[in-house]
Amino acid sequence: MASKNLTFIIAAASLLLVPVSCIKEKLHYTPHPDEAQITVTARWDNRGEGVDIPASWFLRIGDDYTEEENDSTHVPDVFFSPGDYGILAWSAAEGISVADSTASADILSEGVEGIFIEGNPDWFFTCALDTTVAADRNYDLTAMMEQQTRELVFTVNATGGSRDRITGMEGCLTGVAGSMNFVTGEYSEESNVGIIFYKISDGEEADIWEASVRLIGITGASQSLTVEINFENGNPAPVSIVNDLTDNLAGFNNDKRNPLRLESILTDTPEEGDFSAGLGGWEIADGGNIDAH
Repeated sequence: MASKNLTFIIAAASLLLVPVSCIKEKLHYTPHPDEAQITVTARWDNRGEGVDIPASWFLRIGDDYTEEENDSTHVPDVFFSPGDYGILAWSAAEGISVADSTASADILSEGVEGIFIEGNPDWFFTCALDTTVAADRNYDLTAMMEQQTRELVFTVNATGGSRDRITGMEGCLTGVAGSMNFVTGEYSEESNVGIIFYKISDGEEADIWEASVRLIGITGASQSLTVEINFENGNPAPVSIVNDLTDNLAGFNNDKRNPLRLESILTDTPEEGDFSAGLGGWEIADGGNIDAH
């Protein structure tokens, strides 16, 4: 009798164990239980007035994944192992190339006078993030894209008896950054950029000479602007003027959404048997903020 009771108890216990073993089966939250999905959306709020959203951008996740995206959100077609990842995003920009986390303006020439770089690249944006992902999870990240090219505008109001004889102004700005690391924020590759002035023909600023460039930034101990002024029929002879702009450009690498505008006045001094001209001290106009173009 005791043996029959024992058999019944064992059989009943076995029935109780069946649902318990089913409950112990591992549950998954995603179709990729051993890996993570990372989705990145680019936001373009931090751009200057009149600056368009780039047509495409690049996304790099870790060391092995890089793709170009035309929409605001990128969903990789691969999953990622659990761990830490550095995420880099940058816009496609003509005149600027990216290697690892360093953006560089295209080199136009290189010689005894130094390196001359592209002075009018496309608007350029970057973002750098760090994230840690776990298996069996989906991650939706936002890349707040920062504008990394800033417009620098020079305007010259020519005065004096020779103003109507000016046929052209061109020059060179030194102490320009050819590269920047958008993870560390370091600027390097001290370079030059050519400056070409154009005469405004109508409107309130008619007869004013203006030039503009777009720069990644400035670097080095000093920045100087050399302007050569040419006159009709070479009379008077061309004049070359050098100005130190170190103080004017001290904060150029900040607030890149807002263009910086510098103004100066050209004066000439005809003398017997000679001619001289000078550019007055450059000043920031109206706080330096102008409409981007």
